[in-house]
Amino acid sequence: MNEGSVKTDQPLEIAAAVAVTTAADTSATFIVTRPGTARSRVFGREPTLRGAIAVAVAAGSDRRWVGFDHGIHRISVIDLPAVVREVAERQTSWQVQIGVVRSGNTAAAVVLWFGSNADDSITESQHDLLQLLTEAADIS
Repeated sequence: MNEGSVKTDQPLEIAAAVAVTTAADTSATFIVTRPGTARSRVFGREPTLRGAIAVAVAAGSDRRWVGFDHGIHRISVIDLPAVVREVAERQTSWQVQIGVVRSGNTAAAVVLWFGSNADDSITESQHDLLQLLTEAADIS
């Protein structure tokens, strides 16, 4: 579940790895590919929060994120699993936008954008990232 080498036959993982390294605010963008499966991976550049997300995913505490419909949703940090919430609050993140990419009835990827402003609006770059991950999931 850790970021590492990505095989070229894994388009979803390649797209996630590229996305987190090129995101405008790389410290606040995290992507979970194939949540709820043995192939689940967490991508993100900030190691403490990435590790907390990986722990939550391994424990199955990502069910709430996985249950969202395809699209971008806003939740409070308070609604995150405790391990993630504690790290996010220490980093003064109070708001989370969660993007879900569905492939059929399954969540193929979940994107978490952390921020401190409750008025954060959904941006075009967030929609572009979901589109990129959707296309990658379709060919995975």
